Amino acid sequence: MRYCFVNWVDSPEGGREPLLPEHDGFLLLADAGRDAPWAIFEVSFVDDDPSEVGLEEVPDDLCTLLDSAKAYSPAMAIAGEDMARRWKGKTPSRAEFAASYMESLRRVLRAQPESPYRLAEAIVDELGYLRKGEYAWILAYNSVTYRVSWVSSDFQIYQNPVSDFDLDDDALAALLSQ
Repeated sequence: MRYCFVNWVDSPEGGREPLLPEHDGFLLLADAGRDAPWAIFEVSFVDDDPSEVGLEEVPDDLCTLLDSAKAYSPAMAIAGEDMARRWKGKTPSRAEFAASYMESLRRVLRAQPESPYRLAEAIVDELGYLRKGEYAWILAYNSVTYRVSWVSSDFQIYQNPVSDFDLDDDALAALLSQ
């Protein structure tokens, strides 16, 4: 498993896909929006020395930070969304993007002791997203819509009804300010 900048290519089904060998596993971690020609992925290579065009490992200090952040999925999700917002409509260099991503990851990781985020057990199944009995990080609660924002196992942020999770009143009160 490595963290790499990977070029996007047009998918035969429409949309985009990473330019990787057919059997390699991958997980999108961060991108600079629809206009960016590449993104940062976690890649599991079948071949030890892949030679795809545009494939470049991220700097070592970003690798270290990503290894740490994966243990705290809110950092991965929040930093990923921050990158899409920050770079929307712009095309940064890979070095600029890596520096910006590291800054965002560090900010969220350093704020962890003061964060109100809560782990909560899912009490419903939502095919492909949520399994009853799994624990997910809850980032915020909207008392008007009765929905929570939560982080999936692939570091994406989704919104679901608060009734999908086992959250008590104290947890909801702490999440309200977010």
